Amino acid sequence: MNSETRALLEDAAVRYLDAKPWVSLRDYNFFHVVDQETGLDGWVSVAGNMGEEHGLGIYLGRDARKTLEKVLALDLDVDAQTRSSDVIALTVVDAQEAADFKEGNKLDRQIEVAGKPVCPIVFRKPPGEKTHVLKDKEATFLARVLLGVAKTREWGLGEDDVEDEVGGRLILKLSGPTANLAIDRAYDVPPPPTAVVLTAVLEQRLHEARRTKRLLVRFAGKRLLVLDPKEKAPYFDETLEVDDSAHAAQTLLEVLGEPPGLMPREIWTDTPSLEPLLAPVLGPLGVKIAVKLELKELRRAFGG
Repeated sequence: MNSETRALLEDAAVRYLDAKPWVSLRDYNFFHVVDQETGLDGWVSVAGNMGEEHGLGIYLGRDARKTLEKVLALDLDVDAQTRSSDVIALTVVDAQEAADFKEGNKLDRQIEVAGKPVCPIVFRKPPGEKTHVLKDKEATFLARVLLGVAKTREWGLGEDDVEDEVGGRLILKLSGPTANLAIDRAYDVPPPPTAVVLTAVLEQRLHEARRTKRLLVRFAGKRLLVLDPKEKAPYFDETLEVDDSAHAAQTLLEVLGEPPGLMPREIWTDTPSLEPLLAPVLGPLGVKIAVKLELKELRRAFGG
């Protein structure tokens, strides 16, 4: 990036870190930012509420929101996250860690965060690639987002502000020159409610199904895998039409209810988003849903 853009980004990073938006926001309080000047937009997650990894990530691309939701739900492991995410980010590291970064990724200004002197680091990480130095347009976008968040924080930016009463997510619309940034707030249309439906016929089939102790379930990249640890071959392994956890949960119920059917006492899954969908439906039928992030059998069967 050129010297003027770099100076702009340094000032914006300092102002953002001084504003400490992580005091009132958690990483899952994400929101949308649209910048008229650069023509870029993305979904923003503020880092630092847990006292480490202070900064901000902007997820770019058509599927950015879905990717961010999967990251926050722990549905994506580190490798999958690296492959699929397109992120522009600000983070902070101590002086010793900063030595490992390229000069182009390090900002010259030092600042104190959480009582420690740190060095701001900025980068872009495209899908399936390593991090690279920001180009001028990317750096300008990041600077405007940082300033937009810092200014909005001064007016009020907390958990109640990033989501309205019907579930719509906050949109910050940035316009005008960076030195006098104009910010408009709006809310997007909330996504349609997703639910798993247990019909009377399906419930009866599950009651009549043969019993097993435990099933292992993973859903990732549209692929739904169901293992019965007692069997050598997967009970179910197919790529679904859509990448949606609710659709996967509904498919799982229908697969288990397909005669002769299979009803476990427990379902272990390394896909956390399935738990809140399945538990209300299968819990009353005596099925316990447990999230286990390290299931070697699923990892081997999934090919990774």
